[in-house]
Amino acid sequence: MHFPTRTLFAAVAALWIGGPAAVHLAAESEAPDVRTVTIDGQEWYELFNGENLDGWRPAEENPHVFSVEDGKIVIDGPRSHLFYDGPVAGADFKDFHFRSEVYTYPRANSGIFFHTRWQARGWPSVGYEAQVNATHRDRIKTGSVYGVSNVLDDAPHNDEEWFLYEIIVKGDRIILKVDGETVMDYTEREEDIRGQRRLSSGTFALQAHDPGSRMYFRNIYVRPLEGDTFPIVEAPDAAAEGLVNVVQPNDPIVPLPADDSPEDEGVRNAIDGDANTKYLNFRGHREPAGFEVTIGRPAVVTALRLTSADDAPERDPAGYRIEGATADGEWVEIAAGSLEPFRGRHAAQAVRFDNDRAFTRYRVLFPEVRDAGSANSMQIALAELMAEPSDP
Repeated sequence: MHFPTRTLFAAVAALWIGGPAAVHLAAESEAPDVRTVTIDGQEWYELFNGENLDGWRPAEENPHVFSVEDGKIVIDGPRSHLFYDGPVAGADFKDFHFRSEVYTYPRANSGIFFHTRWQARGWPSVGYEAQVNATHRDRIKTGSVYGVSNVLDDAPHNDEEWFLYEIIVKGDRIILKVDGETVMDYTEREEDIRGQRRLSSGTFALQAHDPGSRMYFRNIYVRPLEGDTFPIVEAPDAAAEGLVNVVQPNDPIVPLPADDSPEDEGVRNAIDGDANTKYLNFRGHREPAGFEVTIGRPAVVTALRLTSADDAPERDPAGYRIEGATADGEWVEIAAGSLEPFRGRHAAQAVRFDNDRAFTRYRVLFPEVRDAGSANSMQIALAELMAEPSDP
């Protein structure tokens, strides 16, 4: 591969499974810097920088279970998932070769999801999981495409030892390797597909399975397959980096201008944390539509993060307006503006704005859709009001 900008070569003191590595930076014009390494003559993109979780987004449930220590991601605690949302491939991978070094403690259970996408809570419903398990009571062990093609009872590695785990996806084929040895070679079958558990494209996610499972991940890389390239692009929702969503799924919410939605596509879907559902309002293509929400305590909202729905891009919002209610019930505008087209379905973007006032009641309105001439409604999968983290 060719990288058209500056390249910085540095000595590497660490030992890498698979051979020595040269570390450098790859960047494209106006794109974020991305480190690459050369391992056995092949160029790999770095997904984890060994210092912090930049480029990764935890689920909203139990985000505290993920930390960084001595160059590794430490996972220790109840269920949660950590999703890659950095600039490599815009966090949307189709065919790829992924590798990570993994260390499990006795009775630990984890997994690496691929072709998945961020969701706030629960087990990821999109994509497949490469199981990580040597001695947990679950019979499905490392090397399994979980629940689809399984390695039962005998794991191909030991606890308390680092091993190299590789995932290769090309078309409808999944290959899993442990320490260079192929332990699974699976070709997707129509009868194995369950809903969105299928090959398509998406990001990676590391799993925290249960309070008794502790494990580490380090040296996490990905490379395109021969003849392919990965774009380096800043995530469209980078404006919300470092902020947290202050809206909870059970917060009181009212559709605007009125309740005009299909039964299973109501306004609560906009705040349920699940990108697989959506809020659709049949009035939204001809007048401003959105919602009013009351959050648990005052917050200074400084960004709006949106996730597109599963189809019909003509229904996507093309603009936004955010208002807050004062103590005497007066609504004041906080921010308004246009929105860039989403990069695809279930894609995120964020806008950041100046605000120094805290409110508990907010209105989020979408004054127009992408193509009002062909749309019959407005729809959005998620709308998140983002603020600086605060102590509980």
